[in-house]
Amino acid sequence: MLKLGVAGYEGHGQAFTEALNGTELGDKLGMKVAVIWQDPDNKKSHENMLSASDKLGFQVAHTLKELEEGNDGIIIGEERPTRYLELAKPFMQKKLPTFINRPVGASVGDAGAIFHMAKNYRTPILTGSSLVFDPVVRNLITEVEAFKPIQLFYDTGPTNFVNFYLPHVISVAVTVFGAGVLQVRCLALEWDEPGWTCKGSIIASVEYSDKAKYPGLHGIIAQVPDPVKNWYGFRLKVFGAGESQEYNTYQSHGWQEILEAFKQVIETKKPVIPEEEAMEVPKIYYAILRSASERRPIQLSEFDDEIKDRIWML
Repeated sequence: MLKLGVAGYEGHGQAFTEALNGTELGDKLGMKVAVIWQDPDNKKSHENMLSASDKLGFQVAHTLKELEEGNDGIIIGEERPTRYLELAKPFMQKKLPTFINRPVGASVGDAGAIFHMAKNYRTPILTGSSLVFDPVVRNLITEVEAFKPIQLFYDTGPTNFVNFYLPHVISVAVTVFGAGVLQVRCLALEWDEPGWTCKGSIIASVEYSDKAKYPGLHGIIAQVPDPVKNWYGFRLKVFGAGESQEYNTYQSHGWQEILEAFKQVIETKKPVIPEEEAMEVPKIYYAILRSASERRPIQLSEFDDEIKDRIWML
């Protein structure tokens, strides 16, 4: 049985713990959460952790350092990405396979620094969205080739929680069409709580380079809250040599596929997602936010110096 330590009983940290320790999934995968640390400054999450420890059968760590010993892998599970780099660093230095929640870091620089540490410390990491491992999304990697030359796609998701769901939508596009976005332009974004929730839709256009898997491809990435149903899932459609059906890109078995992927990372000591694709997600995400703020198209290459500077600061 693989033992996991969790830093942050929030978001995926809580969801993965409930799935592995509270259902048959843990026995099926041979993985259990053994110990959890939660920052006591987040009183609600700390109380939730304490109340769940006996029911779900995990130990409570009083310091983050306690997670460094006796675990086969680490989950960075805090909801907000502000401290992902800070939280992940000590475990990566110990070469502990680490799952880092979306959107990988609080900036593209932080995300780049995390991948730099993974290579420098030879620590395998898994980042990002459960939709990357959804059976429908995996099949679409080859299925959309029937519509070559693809000229346009739209890729949408629900709710007004930007930090949670926009990276999901982006991850579908990157998984299906590969890396290689040249430019991003945000067409619509009005904040409710800046960096967290939006008032209406987020709509962005993406343009791929001539060297991408689908040269010159254009796409629309959108997060469209539904005030009536609230949840309509995730959708993808492509246009090229004909048009595809509209695919429902969320057909997974809960958290099973992404946890299976993390198990593979732990056992093989190797990443399962190409770094180029994994880094493309935070680049597109923060490019959309920057484009909305600065009201101009953003070239992804603009982040190159930010990444170099953040790595230099490690």
